[in-house]
Amino acid sequence: PVNYPRFEFAHHVIKRLHAGVRSRNLAPYRAFARDVVRFADRIDIQNPSVFRAVLGQTREQLQQQGLQSMVARKAMALVLQAIDHQTGLKAYPTQIIAAAIMLDNGLAEMQTGEGKSLAILLAAGTAALSGIPVHVITANDYLAQRDAEAAEKISLLLELDTGSINPEMDRDQRRKAYSRDIIFCTAKELVFDYLRDKSDKQSPVNHLQALAQSITQPGKTEPPVLRGLYFAIVDEADSILLDEAMTPFILSKQGKTRLNTEHYRFALTLAARLQKNTHYTILNRSRSLHLTEQGVQQVAQDSQNKGGLWQVHRFRTHLIEQALSALHLFQADRDYLIKDDEIQIIDAVTGRLAEGRKWSQGIHQLLELKENLELTDDLEQMAKITYQQFFPRFLKLGGTSATVHEDHVELNQTYSLPVIKVPLRLPCQRQILPTRLFCHSPQKWADIVQRTLAVQAGGQAILIAVESVEDSHQLSRQFEQHKIRHVVLNARQDAEEAEIIAQAGQPGSVTVATNMAGRGTDIKLSPQVLKAGGLHIICSHLNDSKRIDRQVQGR
Repeated sequence: PVNYPRFEFAHHVIKRLHAGVRSRNLAPYRAFARDVVRFADRIDIQNPSVFRAVLGQTREQLQQQGLQSMVARKAMALVLQAIDHQTGLKAYPTQIIAAAIMLDNGLAEMQTGEGKSLAILLAAGTAALSGIPVHVITANDYLAQRDAEAAEKISLLLELDTGSINPEMDRDQRRKAYSRDIIFCTAKELVFDYLRDKSDKQSPVNHLQALAQSITQPGKTEPPVLRGLYFAIVDEADSILLDEAMTPFILSKQGKTRLNTEHYRFALTLAARLQKNTHYTILNRSRSLHLTEQGVQQVAQDSQNKGGLWQVHRFRTHLIEQALSALHLFQADRDYLIKDDEIQIIDAVTGRLAEGRKWSQGIHQLLELKENLELTDDLEQMAKITYQQFFPRFLKLGGTSATVHEDHVELNQTYSLPVIKVPLRLPCQRQILPTRLFCHSPQKWADIVQRTLAVQAGGQAILIAVESVEDSHQLSRQFEQHKIRHVVLNARQDAEEAEIIAQAGQPGSVTVATNMAGRGTDIKLSPQVLKAGGLHIICSHLNDSKRIDRQVQGR
């Protein structure tokens, strides 16, 4: 019999169509939102004793019947009223729809300015009332703390505990924070706490084992930091679940290495003598580098008087290619910063410093030598996981972003997360001007300066998105020459982020920012700026992903 591959193709097409159909079905969520509003109108939040009685009854029913029951709509109505009472913010039907999608293991695409934070709080509060721990995954540590503080008063009225995780916390502080009903944290912090729990042989893997060990081995048991992986709500979901999906998160400890400073120093010296296209080639698209046959022979010849590992072909080829990469592929102020006499990695997606992370296979040590810094020890891997492996381990998973629909098929197939586009509350007023291309960078920077002067004169606030720390410094120098007052937001200014963002919406303000201003950043515009035409955004480059361009446009 003949095999017909078109049947496999047809199956693939049907699967794609199925994912697309699921992403368009809004009817159940509209009905959910109508029920929530109807229940909310019946709640007397002005009478504390009545509200507590209704809260207690609804909470008990929700824990018995689950989040898929009608009781979930009553529970969200209580959260809705608590938000209104404590903050004065009234949720729109579109925000309730988004919250319902997240509770139903889906991704809600909400455009910037449509109120994602409130929708997340609606979903998190409702889920927490059912008795399950809720992890709200934010884009960075600053947003985790900000959102936790904003949710605190609302949670108290609902008799829930909220908290956040920050990098400075020790293990006991983290365990206490994770014991709360709703915890705000970054994906990185959560993943490493998970890996530490799994790699700690002294700790039981769950709370049942902790209880058993406390009976059989009193005084010798340390419970895990996490209570379990029950429900995660991922903000900026496409960044975490797609852009960083395959980034390995490696839990390491100080390890022994066969290499010493002289190995790395000789490798850098030898690599610096090699000529591009003769001894090695660089593939710019993939940012990879390889020795040519002539380069391999040259390295063998130059190291023939060296003994030990230098006589091993695979070793010397690999180390020289790593040294060439350190010299030519890794750039300061683009890939890393030198801060506190250390190499600190810049996260390519967020534009922030990736504290605690190091490059492996000698790259980090080679960069330290390149920058005349003290050499640190190599690390030994203890545990490793990616976001794509980690997040499917949650019993429930939902999230939101302004830019997920382009990749709804991949999200559905990889995480079983259907994407639902939430309709706009108000028509979009954004105007997108034609893209202008320049042959040379000086022409581009000069045009940005002139455009900035013209827009600033009209009273609008201006945000200029640049690709790297280096570009932000270059544009800043141009502005200084033209006496344009401005502020720079990049990995060097991460501590001042909140203050810089608070002023970015004022009349005539000019903010030069890397991707730090792209994800999860809320720029509040003053009435004068709104009257003058709003925020004017200048993108100085086109990102590899159209989704990131749309994120910047949505500020």
